[in-house]
Amino acid sequence: MPKIMDEKELQSLLGLLIKEYRFIGPVRKDLETGFGEIKSLKELVKDYTNTIEPPKYLFLTPQETLFSYEMKKEEITITKTEEQGHAALGDRPSLWSEGIAVEPLQGKAIQQVIFGVRPCDVHGIRMMDKVFKEDFDDTYYQSKRNKTIIFSVTCTSVSDYCFCQSWGTGPSLKDGFDLLLTDLGDRYLIETGSKEGNEIIGKMRLRDATPMELKQKAAVIKATEAKFTRKLNIKDIQQIMISQPEHPTWKDKADRCLSCGNCTSVCPTCYCFDVQEKGDYNPSNMERYRLWDSCQLLEYSQVALGGNFRRERISRLKQFMMHKLSFSYPQYGDFHCVGCGRCIKWCPTSIDLTEVAKDLRGE
Repeated sequence: MPKIMDEKELQSLLGLLIKEYRFIGPVRKDLETGFGEIKSLKELVKDYTNTIEPPKYLFLTPQETLFSYEMKKEEITITKTEEQGHAALGDRPSLWSEGIAVEPLQGKAIQQVIFGVRPCDVHGIRMMDKVFKEDFDDTYYQSKRNKTIIFSVTCTSVSDYCFCQSWGTGPSLKDGFDLLLTDLGDRYLIETGSKEGNEIIGKMRLRDATPMELKQKAAVIKATEAKFTRKLNIKDIQQIMISQPEHPTWKDKADRCLSCGNCTSVCPTCYCFDVQEKGDYNPSNMERYRLWDSCQLLEYSQVALGGNFRRERISRLKQFMMHKLSFSYPQYGDFHCVGCGRCIKWCPTSIDLTEVAKDLRGE
């Protein structure tokens, strides 16, 4: 049953979570908002529509060591590193790297809470789970994901780039969270979506939400939905995206594209990475690590002897957009676009995949 809390009770809850866990939340980064580790409630930013980066940074870090190994005569010693969590947050050490485990909850050792995750990003995490937890058993991803509480927030504001309403990935959320907070103006409605969420709220003496307050939440969602200006018609989008490979819109956008990879870096569902090794040449001491890769980079599709099956920039642009709006569906049973609009906002030349879809549809 959803509960009701006032501002004082919310501050008390967040203060407790900051004290007991590694607490990640929206913080000010120059003129924008991004996820960062929070030590005080004064650092927490509430008036934002979306963060610069998606929370995938916290599970699939831009670079992480997989293992290191030493070769001595005919023996190889391998040291596996499964819990690298701090790379996305700069030089600040993480609980994982210090070997600290706080376990106030039963069941699984929760080590961090991510507060302020928007509904579209929750859907992005669920899609990443399919890639790294269902279809592919990636222990490095799981070691961080399984120790994380997702504290989501219902959207009450919309940016010019948001189109999550078209996908049904926002501004509201039905599942995929541990805790969900909705601002009702003078109080908050809080819902739980997991055993861990229930345990956290169970420690507080909160009253049940009334039917009128549940209607207030519905009114908040309806008011937010009315604010969307960017839309994407998703009817038959899978076939539409691949039906016109020679449409003039592809060349028009490719002529502007810089192949910088910004779109894939800020996308909540891009998961490509490269695996590399570094160390001594002998090799007596080596390290294997992975780092993000991007289908927009020329080197991504390069193979032996310099062959490259996506040498042309237009083919790389098509790959990104078609994977989001077409190829991902038969592969994962879902489209790998959540409508967050980050790829549009952070494109240096303002390339908009919703415009491409409209062009192909003839709108």
